[in-house]
Amino acid sequence: MKHIRKQPEPVEFVQWKSDFPSWNEGRVAKYDDLLNPLKNQVKDSLITEQGKICSYCGVRIHRRNTHIEHLKPQHNCTSEETVDYQNIVASCEGENRLQHCGHNKHEWYDANLFVSPLREDCEQFFTYTLNGEMEPCYDPVKGPMAAETIRQLGLDTAKMNALRKAALDGVLMMDDFSVELIDFFLQECQVPNEEGELLEFAAYLQGVLGVLRSKMV
Repeated sequence: MKHIRKQPEPVEFVQWKSDFPSWNEGRVAKYDDLLNPLKNQVKDSLITEQGKICSYCGVRIHRRNTHIEHLKPQHNCTSEETVDYQNIVASCEGENRLQHCGHNKHEWYDANLFVSPLREDCEQFFTYTLNGEMEPCYDPVKGPMAAETIRQLGLDTAKMNALRKAALDGVLMMDDFSVELIDFFLQECQVPNEEGELLEFAAYLQGVLGVLRSKMV
C-alpha cells in the first residue's frame, strides 16, 4: 500500500457541491447524485494524484478499470461524507470485481483496524517477501491492523502475489542489476514519471528493493 498525498479537489466538484442545494430544495448533494461527465472528472483527478496506481494493491489503473472507492463506506456516511474528497480514492476493479481491493472490502470498515492509504505512515504497516507475499509488520499495534486490512482487501491472494513477484523478477533479471539500478527504481517508486505514473506495485518494489540495497552496500 502506497501513501496517497491528497491534492486539491477539482474546482468543478467543489462548485457542484456548493450549488446543489439551490437546485434541489435545499438538500445537500450525496454520491448518488454525482453523474458524468463530472464523475469521470473526479475519477481522473483521483487516478492522477495516485500516480495511476490502485489505492490499495498498486496495480496500474485508468478510467475504465477503476471505480471511486469510499474509504469509509457510504452506508456509514452522512450525505456530505459520501462526496467528501478526503473520503474517496481510486480502486481497481479486482478480479471479477470481488477478489481484492475496494470490491472485496465492500462495506467493511473498522476505524481501529483499517489502514488507510491516506495515513502518512501506512507503508510501515506492511512487509513483503521476494515471492510477492504481503505480510503484516511485527509491531504489536500495527501488525494486527495490517493483518485485518490485508484480509479484508484480499491483498495476499495467489494472483496478487504472482503479479508482484513478476514485477520484481523483471528488475532482478536485468543484466545491469546494481545498486545504481536499484536507486533508479526506488526513485520511480516515489516520483511519477513524465506521464504521471508511479511504478506499478511501487510500495512492494520499494520495500523489497530497499532491503536488497541495504545488503549490497
